[in-house]
Amino acid sequence: MRNYKKTSILLALCLAFTVLCAVCLIACNSLAPDIISFTPKATSYVSVDINPSIELVLDQHDEVMSVTGANEDARVLLFREDGIVGAKVSVAIENIASLAVDYGYLKEENSTIDLCVVSSSDDKQNKLFKSISDSFAKGVQEQNKSLSVSIANGISLSLGTELAKLKSQYSTDKNIQSLSVGNFKLVKRAMES
Repeated sequence: MRNYKKTSILLALCLAFTVLCAVCLIACNSLAPDIISFTPKATSYVSVDINPSIELVLDQHDEVMSVTGANEDARVLLFREDGIVGAKVSVAIENIASLAVDYGYLKEENSTIDLCVVSSSDDKQNKLFKSISDSFAKGVQEQNKSLSVSIANGISLSLGTELAKLKSQYSTDKNIQSLSVGNFKLVKRAMES
């Protein structure tokens, strides 16, 4: 009888502990659903034009979600490249710069890069542009110390003028009024495609 009582108490304690653990897990799941089901969201777009044109989509942590070769040269450059998707943008850009030097796309007679960055805010956009420019220059220098590159903002003054005309023409359209020059460039590129 004594063993039966001990076994019953032990089983009751195990059952209580199991129920307590289940309640804790359910509570944790309801309190922190974003931790358990984290989905990265695209917040920035980067276009690097040398002769290969490469487009990157970044998440909120500036990690590369996707990379696209916009022309044949870019697809050759990116073929079997593993160090871009999933990497921080600075690492990915250094890899792209190194590949561009290795494949001969960047050389003394072709050393100008058009860089376009579109992000959720102007401040973030400016910081990303600076960071990416520095990373690209670093990647080039690691491959060829004598090669210097010129990095230009891919958003041109003519696009700004064109957007200003569009905004004045459609002054009541809230969507057009909220367009930035970078987003306008994306819209134009999508329409051309």
